Amino acid sequence: MENGYVFIKLNERAKVFIEYAPSEIAYLPINAPNYMVINCFWVSGKYKGHGYGKRLLEKCIEDSKEKGKDGIVILCSDKKRPYMADKKFFLKHGFKKADIAKPYFELLYLKLSNKDILPQFLETTKNGIGENNDGFKVYYSNQ
Repeated sequence: MENGYVFIKLNERAKVFIEYAPSEIAYLPINAPNYMVINCFWVSGKYKGHGYGKRLLEKCIEDSKEKGKDGIVILCSDKKRPYMADKKFFLKHGFKKADIAKPYFELLYLKLSNKDILPQFLETTKNGIGENNDGFKVYYSNQ
């Protein structure tokens, strides 16, 4: 939290929250300098369709602008998949596709400044080859 990670939960008894952090500390293999990265965005069950998601996104946008960020990015998929953000929601709210990585990952962004910075996946993500290939490695993240 002291490094800029933000968690906002609406005052509801359900999974209605957003988590985001500056790209410099986010756990995504992307190049998105001075962007905010939405890590998790969840509005579950009966709470969908009541404007809660829009309110959460508006809080993220407002906070990102106050912090002088050039934009916001989120990892999505070519279609609805478990534990991934709903691409349709973000496209509806002005996000655009910045980049893709096989097999089905899509990086969406919302510009908040006039700078010509387009977020993108790291090349190692696109080609599936890491920087150090001298053996078998397993990476684990609690994300």
